[in-house]
Amino acid sequence: MRLPNWVGDIGLATPFYRAVRAAFPEAQICAVGLGATLGIVADAPWFDAALPLPPRRELHRVGPFWRAAAEVRRARFDTGYLLTNSLSSAALFWLGRVGRRIGYDRDGRGLLLTDPLPVPRPEAPDEVVPIKEYYLNLARAAGLAVDDTRVELFLGADDRLFAERFYGERGVAAGDLVVGMNPGAAYGAAKCWRADYYAATADHFIRARGARVILFSGPGEERIVEEIAALMEGTPLTVIGAGVTLKSLKGLIARCDLFVGNDSGPIQIAIAFNLPVVTIFGSTPVEYAATDYPRVRQLSAHVECAPCKHRVCPIDHRCMTRVTPDRVIREAEALLAEAG
Repeated sequence: MRLPNWVGDIGLATPFYRAVRAAFPEAQICAVGLGATLGIVADAPWFDAALPLPPRRELHRVGPFWRAAAEVRRARFDTGYLLTNSLSSAALFWLGRVGRRIGYDRDGRGLLLTDPLPVPRPEAPDEVVPIKEYYLNLARAAGLAVDDTRVELFLGADDRLFAERFYGERGVAAGDLVVGMNPGAAYGAAKCWRADYYAATADHFIRARGARVILFSGPGEERIVEEIAALMEGTPLTVIGAGVTLKSLKGLIARCDLFVGNDSGPIQIAIAFNLPVVTIFGSTPVEYAATDYPRVRQLSAHVECAPCKHRVCPIDHRCMTRVTPDRVIREAEALLAEAG
């Protein structure tokens, strides 16, 4: 099974994995995906093995691509589900001699699939198909029964131990309120809420609730975290230099009592562990990440130029500046009150 490339999408596709396992309980199912991202589904009951691929930039080169295809060929898969949309991912399974190749018929790859499936379309031109529904539709079109649409992830004993050690070394006690924040976004700066807004929100929870705030950062996002920490009155925890992988990140997020962040992968991890979550949307449509989870608040300023889908805002970033800290704090406090 070729998993999505984006961390958040890997989480949103978990009902698909569950449906495949339910349909083929005795099968040997392998997760094929970009190396580091496979940690997201580690310890899940849906997969028996994992086949890591090189980073996307390397897969665009002939040598790494052919070597990856050879690895797929050696695995001798009889059926392959493609949750990616690209021509190259279909070519990988075609060159890898996967018997049945099932995926959406798009990006000119229909001839490389044995089962090209129609791409779902929104009901109206100005609407979008939510990402989770996109994968659910693929499952149903492939003949899989989808009885459970929950998003969920799993922790291994090593993930729990890593989180226990990480928080313990930083003086976080068992009863402390932990507020996680993810101020970065791999997609680009246009999806990022302002640093001073994060600082004000973090300081509120430190003052009002004695919370321990942890600022998460992915590769290349350390500067954002450092900027927020410098603007804060209180002192946050950070994962900078802690050797956190996507696999161990799950344990750190699962320990949080509240999670606030941009529309990004860690948000979907938090949702998968059923945390109260506040997500701030800017350049991308809220509808893409539509969720029916009652503990999630998805905030948008609904400005005239959004969603633009730009990676960097070409004007004044009004979609993010108009979502105020007061609004985020109000929604987050309401979620904590509901949680008791």
